[in-house]
Amino acid sequence: MLQRIQTVHLGLSGLVLGCFLVLPATWQIIDHSWADAGLVACTALSLVCAVCAIFLFKRPSSQIRVIVLAQVGVVLLAAVLYGSLYLSGAQHLRSSILAPQYLISVGAPAVVYVLLFLARRGVARDIRLVRSADRLR
Repeated sequence: MLQRIQTVHLGLSGLVLGCFLVLPATWQIIDHSWADAGLVACTALSLVCAVCAIFLFKRPSSQIRVIVLAQVGVVLLAAVLYGSLYLSGAQHLRSSILAPQYLISVGAPAVVYVLLFLARRGVARDIRLVRSADRLR
């Protein structure tokens, strides 16, 4: 399980989502109460799906479905985060645009989506490998 690269991608995406959730900068840049609930819900959905997908390694078709669900959660997370930033005028980001904590909070959904994409591609590659091995028998 741990030697597969998609497990590393899923673990890293869970780690980035966990850091995104606990960073105080994430909550400082959001001015709307509806965005707080949306961010928590979307982050929790994506985090749980990413961690659960690690343990579905014996059922790769189910693993791909869970990864896609995590990707949908990350897209919703990005929509809530960037929509809230747009509606608030991004006052906090204008004053300190190069502050690392703000860059991490704003860039985390994109990084997580790329990691989930790489994990999904790795699982699909494993499925193709198993099918080609079954064909040779």
